[in-house]
Amino acid sequence: MISYFSAYNITFLLILALGLGLSKTQGQYDLGWITITFSLFVFWVAAKWNNFNDWLKGPDKNVRILSGIALIFAIRLASNPKVIYHLNNQSWSVLRTTLFIVPGLILFAIYKPRSKWVFPLLLVVSVVVRVLTLFASPNPHIDVFANTSLAVIHLLNGLNPYAQIYPDIYEGLRTYKIASGILYPPFTLYSLVPFQFLFHDVRIAFILSDIGIAIFFKRLAARLKNPSLGKWLALTWLYCPVSLFILEQSWIDTLLLFQFCIALMAIINHHLIAAGVVLGAMLATKQYAVIFVLLSMWAVYNNRALRDVFKISIGAVIMVVGSVFPFVFLDFWSFKHSVAEMPLQEPFRFDSFSMLAVFKNSLELELPPMMVITISIFALTLALVFLRNKGFKFIGSGLIIAFGFIFYFGKQAFCNYYQIILFLLLLTVLLESSDAFQSNKHLRP
Repeated sequence: MISYFSAYNITFLLILALGLGLSKTQGQYDLGWITITFSLFVFWVAAKWNNFNDWLKGPDKNVRILSGIALIFAIRLASNPKVIYHLNNQSWSVLRTTLFIVPGLILFAIYKPRSKWVFPLLLVVSVVVRVLTLFASPNPHIDVFANTSLAVIHLLNGLNPYAQIYPDIYEGLRTYKIASGILYPPFTLYSLVPFQFLFHDVRIAFILSDIGIAIFFKRLAARLKNPSLGKWLALTWLYCPVSLFILEQSWIDTLLLFQFCIALMAIINHHLIAAGVVLGAMLATKQYAVIFVLLSMWAVYNNRALRDVFKISIGAVIMVVGSVFPFVFLDFWSFKHSVAEMPLQEPFRFDSFSMLAVFKNSLELELPPMMVITISIFALTLALVFLRNKGFKFIGSGLIIAFGFIFYFGKQAFCNYYQIILFLLLLTVLLESSDAFQSNKHLRP
């Protein structure tokens, strides 16, 4: 009976549940799906703690399970792409038609695994449907897209984006009163500038990030002597049922995840200062990246030496200071208000995919802010304890533990937050099913 509740089995169940649950809810409040996914997450943590090294099932089993999940995801994506602000009917029709081809291609790849042309074609199709999403929905009515684009335009025009006034596109009609502005640290804007300048759409950066993550899975899997697994990890990622919705909304989290992929490869190759530079870029991209950085450095320390953590720290400090200094120098108070004060002032979103919403909407119970903070500290401590004296291959699991509790009990958590957990679950399948990184003090596979 215990084997049915192993971390191995629950990992794939959680991947499937997150994909289907988020596609049904778009990351919004739903008592059933929140309860299901949170229960699976808690079971996963318990199983992981008691049986953390249970992945030696053979690579073929992982491939078979993932190929089935990728097929289900592709069918769900084709049935409802979740592109909610589509205006261009021609692009929308071509997008829908193209998506209906994908399940057939994946079925062919399942039954003809040695066909070399299917994966490249599916990769190309994933790019095509993302570009079509931008054409179908050129101007989504969402503050993230509007404010991020406007901030980048301000930067291109030589203005300080943190000192500008941003219009309320909802004209005061939004239920949750959030001050209009740019909340992201400056490296986000630096990353998006070329795409706004060349293509007039910052979302091109997120398309490239998605493809970069897929290529990361494929390359690392090939290096770990499991190329077939890498292909299905990539396809599961690319055809996640809410991938086009997240792209349309302009959530920047895929950019952050792509940076983490680069940092992981640098750490694995022992280019530690370069890894630190990328981790520093993450810190200057979005606020919660501090958890990625902290746990990554902790995992390196447990598997290498303190001097390697020092090297990473040097690179990170150089990048953070270099990214932030111009805006701190120009107008410290505007920068502080945008990047620190405004995120802290955001209200609890009881329409989000979180246990806080369940407590409020179903039990009429509102957790005090101090308890929410305590849960976050507990989650981070739990992840640090879990990773202690474990191989670097468990970095994904440690991050899932931390982010899982933080997101389920966060002020707001929608599709983009749980896409991070989905990515980390796929990373866990790759790293923990490999014989590499078995011993401490050894990062190179």
